[in-house]
Amino acid sequence: VIVQAPAGSGKTTLLVERYLKLLAVAEAPEEILAITFTIKAAAEMRTRVLNAMRNGDRAALAALERSRELDWNLLEQPRRLKIQTIDSFAMSLARQLPLQSGFNPNTRLVESADDLYAEAADRVLLRLYRNDPLTEEIADFLKQCNNEQSRARRLLAEMLSKRDQWLGVVSAVMKSYQEARESVPQMLASGSLALSEDVIRTFADATTQAEREALLSLTRFAATKLGTNHGDEPALYRFLGEILTTRTGSFRKQVTKREGFPAEDKAQKAELMSLLEDLQDRGLEAEIGNLRYLPQPPDDAALNNLINACICLTLAAVELNSIFAQQQVSDFTELLLTAQAALGDPQQPTDLALALDHRISHLLIDEFQDTSVSQYRLFEQLLEGWTPGDGNTFFAVGDPMQSIYRFRDADVGLFYRAAALGFAGIQLEAVSLQSNFRSAPPLVDWCN
Repeated sequence: VIVQAPAGSGKTTLLVERYLKLLAVAEAPEEILAITFTIKAAAEMRTRVLNAMRNGDRAALAALERSRELDWNLLEQPRRLKIQTIDSFAMSLARQLPLQSGFNPNTRLVESADDLYAEAADRVLLRLYRNDPLTEEIADFLKQCNNEQSRARRLLAEMLSKRDQWLGVVSAVMKSYQEARESVPQMLASGSLALSEDVIRTFADATTQAEREALLSLTRFAATKLGTNHGDEPALYRFLGEILTTRTGSFRKQVTKREGFPAEDKAQKAELMSLLEDLQDRGLEAEIGNLRYLPQPPDDAALNNLINACICLTLAAVELNSIFAQQQVSDFTELLLTAQAALGDPQQPTDLALALDHRISHLLIDEFQDTSVSQYRLFEQLLEGWTPGDGNTFFAVGDPMQSIYRFRDADVGLFYRAAALGFAGIQLEAVSLQSNFRSAPPLVDWCN
């Protein structure tokens, strides 16, 4: 189940009652893992679960009976309740398999590692002044940045903060480059085509066939007026995206001769504006805006630039790990990557992953709208092997309107993705809480 729970709708109460309900059917309290995003939220949930049991609340009666029946002694041993922050859970995974994950138990977490990212970037660029075998590739990367060292440094540092999103892909490119360089262009061409098809399919799913035919006809009209050729399908759709949206991704308020619609062609311009207004009313800005960023087919220069960028990114990641090891620190991204390493992959799960699969039967996640890509993947690993009807349960609660962890790479789109497409291969029941126990309807309506 995935629950959209707006502010004041009783989300915490729902989570507590869900936890108590699971306690009433679990074989052991450790089978239930509740993940929150802050220490305060974890403490509040734990306190409310224990208070409900101490006070003999109706929602807790079955859980109390189960505790007595199986001799859990939860009121005397509250640590058996697995209610943790995502960071403490990831830390526990890393520490259970230090050799597998490469994690130093003495590591200290740092809230902000920006200075360390910049130092790692500096170390890469300083290789230019040494007898380094990769000097030419680093120099070419710097050339891509207009030979501005500050820009190259900033780009590398910014990418390091998001390395959970690209490290695996870059590693795959570098591996192919080392084993058979000639395979890399085909890899990129296939990736570009797959990405284009995915974006175009998303656009097609959001529009009718009549709308698409009209839009593409008007796109060809504009191309003729401008004297340009957009032969292949991705190029035509890319041009459509450029016509309908600005560089910032928002819908155009009007189209002019610069987009291929001069003033004298009133009928075509009116038809396009009518279609555009309808798309805007349906909130399809992202679906249309993404078309303008469809990738160009990679040429030799683009291939060379990409490989040089991958080399510098790989070096930067290596340098960062060296800095972490020297200072015995880690950022949140590294912690999550380490936890994922401790679990292994679906083809080769570690002993820890197999043990967790046997032990964790129920997963509850609070503030699911603030999940980052690496956190999302970690949760997916925990559900690896789950199948409908096996007795396991997944229960996520969140509110996309309250996403506040962008500074830690939270991606609110993951909430919508899970609700629409399922999670870890399992379809979810989407539920939305409608009542508000905190504010009067006029205030809620005004905020919305």
